[in-house]
This record gives sequence, structure tokens and C-alpha cells, in this order.
Amino acid sequence: MSTGSTPVIPASQPREPKLELYSGTNEITINDWLTLFEVILATLNINVDRDRATKLMSYLTGDALSFYARSIAPELSTITWADCRQRLITRFGSCEVSPLVAANQRRLNRQDTIKSYFDAKMALLERTSLTPQHIADSLTEGLPMTYRDLLLATEITTPEQWLRISRRIETNMTATNTSRPSTPNRPPTPKTSRTLNATTSSRSPPQCQICQRLGRQEYHWHSECPNKIQNYRQYYDNRNPNNRRNDSRNNHRDNTHTDRNPNDTHNADDHYSDTEVILP
Repeated sequence: MSTGSTPVIPASQPREPKLELYSGTNEITINDWLTLFEVILATLNINVDRDRATKLMSYLTGDALSFYARSIAPELSTITWADCRQRLITRFGSCEVSPLVAANQRRLNRQDTIKSYFDAKMALLERTSLTPQHIADSLTEGLPMTYRDLLLATEITTPEQWLRISRRIETNMTATNTSRPSTPNRPPTPKTSRTLNATTSSRSPPQCQICQRLGRQEYHWHSECPNKIQNYRQYYDNRNPNNRRNDSRNNHRDNTHTDRNPNDTHNADDHYSDTEVILP
């Protein structure tokens, strides 16, 4: 009588999670990447320091792999996982300001939505020791006054509640701005020159006021009037009567000299020879 042996079914191995290889220039920080890598170690039940450091090599590339070859591989038999982790953080960790200071400097920009602003600022606030109430207050401080006035009138105690109410306000503001009729941009009114001529205007020239003062009826532009100088002369004489008297005296004197008898042998200067002239 033969006895059969029961086959032993090996336990199924857990499936290894996928993680992006770390090169030192990834968008994710080295701290966050190592936290995800430790999830892989826990899933695969890798607990020995040397096995952890060895497994790390298969997840590195570029500068991070070169650093591993220089600083970790030579000490693989003695290095602890905590020391290995700290060396990577010291080499590839970024020197940044305090998360609380960076969060206070974060404001809602024109390119942001409420959701993108919330995600970016919460990544900093979650690294602080603030309470949910204080986190919600810090989120409000980074908004424009149009949001802050509405949020301060509402009792908000958690970041999730803040996000829900803020997105509702954002939707209402967007709908209001969309329904508001926009004023079309009017083109600027071109400036017209005060002086027009026949080449720049299609209108027929009016009656010339200069010629009208001279008793003539002419139609042309004032700037092209041939009597402009004569009109100014007449206007000047009308405003200055003394000028007319001086002109008449000069004309009388000229006529007197012209009408003198040519047989007169007296010199013109002899006319004043007996007259005493007193110089000023």
C-alpha cells in the first residue's frame, strides 16, 4: 500500500509596486521619493539594511546612481538604512525656506484657479503643525479682497470646507462676469486739422470773409486768399488812426516837393536854414 505525498503549494509573492526611477532632477522631492520607496520595501518584506540598500540601486539612475556608486556601494556591508537614506537627502535635498513662510507668501495669481491654488498651498501647510482651523485661515489670507470678504463672513473650520465654499464663490463670480455685457472698444476719433484746403477736403470752399470786407464776393479758402495782406493793412489802419495821419502827412510832403517849380534855385536845405533847430 503506497501512500501519496501532498504537494506543497508555495505562497504567492506580493506584486512589486511601480515607482519612477530617481535621477536627482525629478519633480518629486527626495524625501517624498524615499517615502514611496519604503512602501515598496514594506510590500516585499525587505527588512534587512543591506538588502534595502541593495534594492535601492535598481531604482536609481543618472546622477543619483553615480552618487550611490561613490558613497553607498563601498560601504554596503556595514551601512544602515537610516544612514543611506540621510546621505541621499543631504546630497539631493533642496535648501528651502520654512514651509510656513513659503505658505504665507503663496498668493492666488491670475493663472491660478481655486483648486490649483489650494493644492499648491496645502503641499506647504501640511508640513507645518498648524491646526485645520489655522490652515483654513492661511488659505483665506492668500486670496483677493473679493473672496476674503465673503469667506470671513462664513464660519470655516477645515480645509476641505474652505475648498468647497471657495469653489462655489469662484463659480458665481465667473458666471457674473460672463453675463455682464461688455462695452465694445470704440475706435478713437481722428483729429481733424483746423486749417483745410481744397486738396484735403472734398467740400467746396465757402465765401471768403477777407474779400467780403473789401466789398468783393469771392469763394476760396481763407488761407489761400490773395487779398490777405491788403485786408490786414486796412484792418491795421482802422485800428490805428494816427497811422493814417502820418501817411497823409508823408503824402502831402511828397506832393509839395514834387510840385515845386523846377526853376527855383533854392536848395531844399535852405528852406530850413533860418530855422533854429534844437536837438534833444
